[in-house]
Order: sequence, then C-alpha cells, then structure tokens
Amino acid sequence: MQQIPVIDLSAARVGGLASRQAVAREIDATCREIGFFTITGHGVPVATMDQLRSKAHAFFALPLQEKRNAIHPVASTPRGYRAQGLEALAAANAGTTTPPDLKEFYHFGRERWPNEPYYTGPEGRNYFIPNLWPRKPGGLANAAQAYYAKMEKLAAFMLRLTALALDIEEHFYWTNDRWVSNTHRVANPPASVASQAKRLSIAFFQQPNYDAIIECIAPAGKAKYPPVRSGEYRDLKYRQTTVAVA
Repeated sequence: MQQIPVIDLSAARVGGLASRQAVAREIDATCREIGFFTITGHGVPVATMDQLRSKAHAFFALPLQEKRNAIHPVASTPRGYRAQGLEALAAANAGTTTPPDLKEFYHFGRERWPNEPYYTGPEGRNYFIPNLWPRKPGGLANAAQAYYAKMEKLAAFMLRLTALALDIEEHFYWTNDRWVSNTHRVANPPASVASQAKRLSIAFFQQPNYDAIIECIAPAGKAKYPPVRSGEYRDLKYRQTTVAVA
C-alpha cells in the first residue's frame, strides 16, 4: 500500500447492516496492512470544524503569559493549557528514551455528565474532570464543546464499524494483533513552509469506560497480551509520557 486510503462512511451512516459491513471490510483490509486511514462522509459539519480551528489558532497566537493563565492549578490534571516541553509521547513505548515533544496543546473533555456515582464517585472524578477555559478568545469553549459532541457520536459509530470488521457484534471490540498498531510520527515541515503557516491538530481520543476490562479477541490460550483495566492503563500512559519539571 503506497498511500493512506480514504474511506467514505456515507453509505454506512444512512444504509443498513449490509452497507455497514461493506465499509467494515474496507476498514479491516486497511488496518491489516497499514493501520491508518482517512474518512469522508462522516457527518461532522465543516462549519463546526472550522469554528474550533479558528478559535484554536487565535488562542495559540496569544502571548505565552496569556496562555499560561489557562494552566490548571493542579499540575497533573489533564485539562487546560500545556506548554511546550511537558510531554514526550514516544516515551510510552517500552524502553524508549526520547526528548520532549515540540508542541504545545490545550486539553479539554466532555463538559457535562450525569449526576451518578459512576461519574461523581472517588474513581469517576479522576476521569470526569471539569474543563478549564481561557479568558481569550471568546467563544472557544462553545466551539470546543460543539465539536466534542459531534466527535463523540462519530467515534461511537466508528467503533461499531470496527467491531463488524472484526466479525463480532457491533457493540463489542478488540484485535490481538490482527490489525497493525503503527507509530504516529509528525515530521517538521521545511523551513520555507513553516515560516508561512501554523500547524494545528485537533485530536479526539475515544476512551472505554474506566472500569472496563480490555482483553484480546482470541481463542482460549491464544491471547498475546494480558487483560488490562482501561482507566489504570490510561493513567500508566499519562505517567510514562509526562516530562518531569525541575
């Protein structure tokens, strides 16, 4: 495979099971070979994406001290502004020593959740955390939440398709190395390009329930990895990728 495939979700979104299975077969073939794909026909309005992108560019163009006003008062909390040099994602790979990433970012999550013990209890509070929004630019919080709501629905639909791709029920998921888990690398552009534009990524990370046990989809005795508890595994990765500040 010489390029990252483009998979159109339109038919899967409006059609029946056969349409979803057809798109699922595309996903399976792609994930077996390369592990990355681009989607179209996803249903997220362009205006919703453009609004958040515009507000994000405006925020990151602010002076550093203004951005630092949006740092969460509890240093380990995954919310608010994170300056360059505080994270090294490659460190999550076992045995990897790496310098800090050349990036700054803003971390936000779902704005609201039910007033129930799963969300508000001692463990739930570690994962359902109030957002911290900056004073400037105005409207960033609204743009971010509109985008998050659309992406949350899309991610749930994508998981249904990936379950079908693995020949299992639509509301169930995992792979045991059937699919490639490729390293995500970001290369710096040539100086001639970098001087004329600002690169911005808006990543959405879909997490299982924090108390879910994640196991390989495999016959008895054939699992390549031991079960892990979702929340504990996420916390481990945060610890591995956070750079200690003197």
